[in-house]
Amino acid sequence: MTIGPSGEHMTFERRMAEVRERYPDDHYVVRALDAGMDERRQAVARAERWIEQVGLTGQV
Repeated sequence: MTIGPSGEHMTFERRMAEVRERYPDDHYVVRALDAGMDERRQAVARAERWIEQVGLTGQV
């Protein structure tokens, strides 16, 4: 959720915007993103906190 299509690191918000740029609003990909956006955002935040806590920031 934070890696772009070419392998570049990006914020979660930028990645979600990038996906939306490629699909129309009524596409099933966008609808699926919308259906679980809060849970997805929370999962990314938990993962980023864990990565920082274990000292892997900048390595993944």
